Amino acid sequence: MRTLVIILLTSLVILAACQSQEQPDPNAECQTDEDCMTSGCSSTLCQKANDNPTYTTCEWQEQYACYRQISCGCNQGSCNWQETQEFQACLKEKQAI
Repeated sequence: MRTLVIILLTSLVILAACQSQEQPDPNAECQTDEDCMTSGCSSTLCQKANDNPTYTTCEWQEQYACYRQISCGCNQGSCNWQETQEFQACLKEKQAI
């Protein structure tokens, strides 16, 4: 009897742990980084991978080079750039030119 109670309690703990995992938001535009892609002539846009590419004008600005330091990915259900302090510093430096 005691073994049965232990098995039952263990099963309940495992079941509760499985149910408490966060479920993906079905309304989110992305779930993983692979759901996102770069777009635009200078690759400065971050958008859903299953959308048609967004086309932009093709002028070059020095700060566009900073985007090579970061990646486009899924952040809290939205496709956007994973900005870093280095990226922010690069933007400031390039905009000062």
